[in-house]
Amino acid sequence: MTSKETEVWRGAEVVMHWGDPEAEYQGIRSGVVLVDRDERETWVATGQDVVKLIQGLVTGNVFTLAAEGAGMMTTAVNVKGRFVTDLRLLHILDILILDLEPGQTAAGAVSHFKNHVITEDAKFHDRRSSTARLGVFGPGAAEALEAAGRFSVRLENLAPFHGTSGRIGADGVVVQATPITGGAGFELYVPRESKERIERVLLRSSGMIRAGHLAMERARIEAGIPRFGVEMDEKIIPLEADMNYAIAYDKGCYLGQEVIARLDTRGVPAKLLRRLVIEGQQAPALDSEILHDGKVVGEVRSVAQTGDGAWVAMGYLKRDHNEPGMQVEIGELRAVVAPLSA
Repeated sequence: MTSKETEVWRGAEVVMHWGDPEAEYQGIRSGVVLVDRDERETWVATGQDVVKLIQGLVTGNVFTLAAEGAGMMTTAVNVKGRFVTDLRLLHILDILILDLEPGQTAAGAVSHFKNHVITEDAKFHDRRSSTARLGVFGPGAAEALEAAGRFSVRLENLAPFHGTSGRIGADGVVVQATPITGGAGFELYVPRESKERIERVLLRSSGMIRAGHLAMERARIEAGIPRFGVEMDEKIIPLEADMNYAIAYDKGCYLGQEVIARLDTRGVPAKLLRRLVIEGQQAPALDSEILHDGKVVGEVRSVAQTGDGAWVAMGYLKRDHNEPGMQVEIGELRAVVAPLSA
């Protein structure tokens, strides 16, 4: 029997593990796992002006989401170019879904968007009570979902953050490709009343096991994929987190664009988020200072153990000290600077 352990993380209850975090991690890397993702916030944006409104408040080009199933990862920034949040958007079934990290309702993205509605026909609807969230991750994720359900397009053909609709058993679902662990992954939006039934169907297919937050975070950090609320916060500019893929430099004006554009064309960020490959078998402590030639040049934001027993971290390094291949120190440990993607 599995032993579920839960904790409150960023104000939301999450399943930390189901009794064997190591097996859960191995499932993400070499098999297929089912993850409870109910901590994430699901909102729907409607109204004739809502696309234009969001276009002026995020760094990505929302106009590229005209096709059914189109999606993206993007960011919202303030007038100083610093994060309000990151978010995933998905145009599906004639609605626009906003997928947010926990804690974004009152002071985060939803409040940010609502505060910019003046006379526009734009509304934001909280779907957390009616929509449950599940995730399926691992090399066998697409095959397992295809075996359990029927979808409008082949899941293996979905581009990152694009989606489709379908059915698992008698229940309608929406699926979005979310490669957030360095491998294949999909997030499901399912009717709240159907969640347990869908879980049972999925767990009967393809040797799928349950996995929790600890295994997911380990895989994510190992892969060098930053997350808002961990490596990124309201003091960071998206360019400092190397999130160029979430920025459309050729779109029209949006809040914070001047700062983003100035950094891109004229300047170099004061710091950059990097992976740190630790030498030896000891883990550095979170928030540790990163040094080069005895001078503090950065700080550690996250740490994880790789599948082969080594340790990696993500941290911000100041300008002139973040080139891949540079050697730095974290306490008594030595580390090599590497790009974010593993």
